[in-house]
Amino acid sequence: QIERDLKWMKIKEMTAVARKYYEEKHSKEKEENPTAELHLDAKDSFFLIGGSYEKSSIADMDMYCTSQNVIKSLKPMNCPRSYASVVELNGGIYVFGGENDSGLLDSGMTV
Repeated sequence: QIERDLKWMKIKEMTAVARKYYEEKHSKEKEENPTAELHLDAKDSFFLIGGSYEKSSIADMDMYCTSQNVIKSLKPMNCPRSYASVVELNGGIYVFGGENDSGLLDSGMTV
């Protein structure tokens, strides 16, 4: 359990660092070119979905683009989850089970 918590905390820290880097870089790009849009390719990315932070489950979802070294925050899940199973199928992302601050979850959702 402790090892899993440490792993999730490390991922959350990496997400925060990547988000700060992205925000600084993207704000400079917007100043130089206010109409610039960031185009991320899901095929060149991985997703950070849910997890826990300071003993509470979180609903955050982020997409990290490896080729551009940027992270984009996505719409949060409607239910915070940690230790959930996630699968991609036909372009959709499905999240199943896991737990939140109330206990084990037996539901799933499409994101």
